[in-house]
Amino acid sequence: MSLTPEEMAEFERLIRDAVDGRVVSNFVLIAEMVGAEGTDIEIYLSQMMTPWLAVGMLQFAEGLINEAGYGEEEEEEE
Repeated sequence: MSLTPEEMAEFERLIRDAVDGRVVSNFVLIAEMVGAEGTDIEIYLSQMMTPWLAVGMLQFAEGLINEAGYGEEEEEEE
């Protein structure tokens, strides 16, 4: 499943409205979608996204996720 051009335009408008006057030039959206057919991971990119920018944004996000401690195993108490 993917967004129609109209749905993508609405999504982009919602993002731009949410950032209080700042300009969103590019974005990567990764979402878990749950529906009647099951669960999927969907990735949406802004229209002008370049491969190197997408990789850089994902690497930056990975660093933030690692800093926040997501994915780390909790130490077992003895």
